[in-house]
Amino acid sequence: MASDKRNEAHNGALALPEILIAELESADCVLLTTPIHNFTVPSVLKAWLDHVVRPRRTFKLTEAGKVGLLRDRPTWVVLACGDTLADEHGGKVYFATPYLTHVFKTIGIADLDILVLQGLNRGDKYHTVTQLQLDRWLEQLSTTRAVVAILTTIHWPYRT
Repeated sequence: MASDKRNEAHNGALALPEILIAELESADCVLLTTPIHNFTVPSVLKAWLDHVVRPRRTFKLTEAGKVGLLRDRPTWVVLACGDTLADEHGGKVYFATPYLTHVFKTIGIADLDILVLQGLNRGDKYHTVTQLQLDRWLEQLSTTRAVVAILTTIHWPYRT
């Protein structure tokens, strides 16, 4: 609904989404951590996305399709899965990576770097690869000024 057609109730319903969008707009980068539930993201993250993916606010509709209105920025996504997703263990199907890539691109954020934490209970191979990637991400994050952290429950059997 166009802003000039909204009443007080409509504006009240959009108060939280406006706060969430403003946080996202002000961030130099985004850090998202989330588990994979039932092949995709959990409902709490889906609800957050439903608040920030808004026509005429974070994307516009054109004849060519949706065009993002937010400034692109580095976005790091950490996905956690209790099992493995690699082909070597049966190639589990999951939709979290393509879903998040598509949704963020819709609002203008295409600079996604996704790390899937998987199979850490299957041995040091997975832990070593994950730790190297995570160290690289933490180094990059240390140089940014403002970060929006979208954190959902993550279970990582981290060992020191």
